[in-house]
Amino acid sequence: MRRFPAFLVMGVVLSLLSANTPAFAAGGSFPRMQIKVTSHAPEADLASRQIKFWADTVTRRTGGSITFQYFWGGSLLNIAQQLDGVRDGLTDIGYVASAAISGKVPDVSVLEVPFAFPLDDVNMIKFQDEVNTVLDGIFGRYQQKIIFNPSITADPVTCKSKFLDSAQAWKGALVRTAGRWQSETLKAWGANPTQINIGDLYTGMQRGTVDCTLLVYNLLDSFRIYEVAKYIARIDHSINYTALTINLNVWNKLGPAAQKVFMEAAEEAEKKGLEFRKGVTVDTIEKFKKAGVRFCTPSQAELARLRDATNQVWEQIRKTQGEAGHRIMAIAAKYRDKVVTGPTEGDRTPCPGA
Repeated sequence: MRRFPAFLVMGVVLSLLSANTPAFAAGGSFPRMQIKVTSHAPEADLASRQIKFWADTVTRRTGGSITFQYFWGGSLLNIAQQLDGVRDGLTDIGYVASAAISGKVPDVSVLEVPFAFPLDDVNMIKFQDEVNTVLDGIFGRYQQKIIFNPSITADPVTCKSKFLDSAQAWKGALVRTAGRWQSETLKAWGANPTQINIGDLYTGMQRGTVDCTLLVYNLLDSFRIYEVAKYIARIDHSINYTALTINLNVWNKLGPAAQKVFMEAAEEAEKKGLEFRKGVTVDTIEKFKKAGVRFCTPSQAELARLRDATNQVWEQIRKTQGEAGHRIMAIAAKYRDKVVTGPTEGDRTPCPGA
């Protein structure tokens, strides 16, 4: 049997260990790492600004030891690929949306449904704190954990050529949506749902593949949907709970000191996100108006019809849930009376049918 010198064997072992262990900064407790971040949202989007704020804070507090490489606008992974992409190490951090994963992870289903959670500053943070304790257990099965939840704006319904302001207007309308349970909600509202990747929505609107879309104000702006769709009915509701998650192997390589920095920066990013969000809806509406977009707010009876119709979707979802899903639904039910129906700021001109 051939023998190898002891120093050669030791060299191979050290080499293998170093390949799986990040180098630490000289004299410091932070590893030298460049971390990949992917998102379906464009770089200028509200959520992306919060993610960048968080990452810049981490880089600064680790003395430049931890840096980030960004892939915005689905350039590396689209919205449907984020969960598996983080799990499989195609990216280190991803921006995961409940509507994109509810087919694979049924227990998050209620979080994609309109009117499912509050959007006001106080109750939104409380809701996130409670739900994330359950979601971390779910995401752990996919080799990841939540860092924080970027703030989003409300969701109106945006159309090419008319307002969806009544049951009659909704009847048969081709409306783009993002997930199974949003589709069931649209059916309950009277529409024909169509699932289109968000990156294809602009051309879908142009070509008439869809008449309308559910999409939050900040993404209507980031994806420039206002250029091809000029009618917005302000049914403003919460939709499609999202989270920034990190691969657990990457998380473990950070070490305790860097992990502490990550989560402290996350708390600050959540607060900063609320600051960033202030005025976004009003400013977006004014920007869209200058581009020829018209706005109106449906009647209270119509808003109540839309919200009440989601109750039957909740009951359908309840039959598909495991223990974690029932816990999430119980939390959502507790906050149900805190969920605002309709717009709370900006232009509230009544719709023609109101």
